[in-house]
Amino acid sequence: MKIGVNVKEGKKLNLTSWKGEDDPSHGSFVAGVTSETPPQLFIWNGSSPYWRSGHWDKTKFIGVPNITNIFYDLQQDNVQGTSYYYLKNYNNSIFEYVFISSEGSLKATYWFNGWITYWEVPAPTNPCDIYGICGPFGVCNPFSSPMCRCLKGFKPRSDEEWNRGNWTRGCLRKMELNCQKSASAAASTTVEKDMFWQMRHIKLPDSADHLLIDNAKGCQSWCLENCSCLAFSYVNAIGCMAWSKDLLDTQQLSMGGEDLFIRLVDASADNFNVKNKLGQGGFGPVYKGKLNDGKEIAAKRLSSSSGQGIAEFKNEILLISKLQHRNLVRLLGCCIEGEEKILVYEYLPNKSLDTFLFDSKEKAKLSWSVRFHIIQGVAKGLLYLHRDSCLRVIHRDLKVSNILLDEKMNPKISDFGLSRMFEGTQVLVNTHKIVGTLGYMSPEYAMGGIFSEKSDVYSFGVLLLEIISGKKNTSLDYPGQHLNLLAYAWHLWCEDRGLDLMDEGIADAFLVSEVMRCIQLGLLCTQDHATDRPNMFAVVLMLNGESNLSQPKQPTYTFSRSPAHEVPSQEESIRSMNTITISTVEGR
Repeated sequence: MKIGVNVKEGKKLNLTSWKGEDDPSHGSFVAGVTSETPPQLFIWNGSSPYWRSGHWDKTKFIGVPNITNIFYDLQQDNVQGTSYYYLKNYNNSIFEYVFISSEGSLKATYWFNGWITYWEVPAPTNPCDIYGICGPFGVCNPFSSPMCRCLKGFKPRSDEEWNRGNWTRGCLRKMELNCQKSASAAASTTVEKDMFWQMRHIKLPDSADHLLIDNAKGCQSWCLENCSCLAFSYVNAIGCMAWSKDLLDTQQLSMGGEDLFIRLVDASADNFNVKNKLGQGGFGPVYKGKLNDGKEIAAKRLSSSSGQGIAEFKNEILLISKLQHRNLVRLLGCCIEGEEKILVYEYLPNKSLDTFLFDSKEKAKLSWSVRFHIIQGVAKGLLYLHRDSCLRVIHRDLKVSNILLDEKMNPKISDFGLSRMFEGTQVLVNTHKIVGTLGYMSPEYAMGGIFSEKSDVYSFGVLLLEIISGKKNTSLDYPGQHLNLLAYAWHLWCEDRGLDLMDEGIADAFLVSEVMRCIQLGLLCTQDHATDRPNMFAVVLMLNGESNLSQPKQPTYTFSRSPAHEVPSQEESIRSMNTITISTVEGR
């Protein structure tokens, strides 16, 4: 098989179907290669496109990534103006051929006790292979229902037809592009630039213009500066491609494909630019954004590599929408569009607590009064989750980076993707999937998957000691041979040197009794056994000085690391091995 085009001579070498299975006269379907750059393989039904391969990237057609140049190749001669797609004779012992059926299917077959078809396009199981089935500015995904949807920033041209499953009229833009507004605006008017929305694993649309630009940044800049450019893609083996006509025959692929950047009026989070990134949670990254009315928001975007999926996404929506407290972050809305899943929260200008606490310069803004205010607020928020809300909720991932701060440094607990609801009579729950953050997990949860309110209490205790000291629990730079912050705090407590735990950056006045009460409470909250820890109701009372504190017990995490220069005896070696085992219980 060899099909192609000779531009200079104006000749085409096409593959034509039979009129019927038993009628070898010319049928209506023709397969051929286009003369554009980069070329594409088409099947036409008469003069109308029926199927399209996508662009040739020198090893394969983008839309059919499983058919590579191992078996087929495309020869281009720019001097002669020819492009030919042909079947390689890679195995002389196998007899094979390619033909186009009377129904319009291009098939590759070989003989093995009968003819066997090993690839076929359009694929019988993929309705998205039919050219333009979702219309202009629509994208087809055979694994979604319905299989057609409008590109982001577009809406169905006819809701009635779209709802009936007739998608061929496609979609139209919801709002005029900023560059179009700029062309008609007065000279004194400042109009914002458009943004680009990235789509991954895409069979790129038809009718691309190939530009002589050799880098992705230049390709984007060119498109941004030309208002007629509706989308662009930079493919390493091809270069820069831009679209100025309707985006037609776009398909979401399960494998392969390329990135396509769609021009939009606005992306509330500036297309999730890294400069607007506020932090990273278990769910995914969080970005600062702005709605059309100017309201600032925090957009949390589900990461495909997070290990969390739609269940956790829905869990967070369900929980946070039913929880209202001044010390919990407020959910403003959510968005599920195709593969994109976003939660929209109130924007808190001071970001997360860790940006202050673990920064040598920023921590100076955390006076003791501010730190104690944060401790009290987090405690009240947890008490609300455990006892005072309409739901009983265990957070399961309480940590410094999940405490957000508003403009007045009021703390708000965030990230409820891993949270679990309790029945009214439940005390303990067992899970086979251990999730959370090492260093904040209680021993019974890290080792056995058992969690309860007391698991959150343990995390709060770690958080409390980190706020006092300005150090991470999992840091290894503590004096002596202390394994972590908890061991160091216990050591100082036993020597009546608790104040030595305080962050040296705290320069303002403080009540010694208040600080010592917080240290003692932190040790009580991080006791080995859940029954030895107070509940959050008792914690709030203790913080306010309304309840007496018991003496904490010596926990297992106080065992020290053996000095590197010592060579222990056999008996000591056994104890050392046991020490290491115990240290992993703490869940660093």
